[in-house]
Amino acid sequence: MDTPRRAALNLLRLWGFQSIRAGMQAVMHDITALLAMTMRQPSPGPF
Repeated sequence: MDTPRRAALNLLRLWGFQSIRAGMQAVMHDITALLAMTMRQPSPGPF
């Protein structure tokens, strides 16, 4: 179970979230945003 958790945390870091909590709150109720995050290249800049 650690592998999916680590993948999610690394994805949030890759997308520039400084706080894991902030990243989780940004996508926790929007599965389409989470899926879109996995399909496109990250853009530079903080969220």
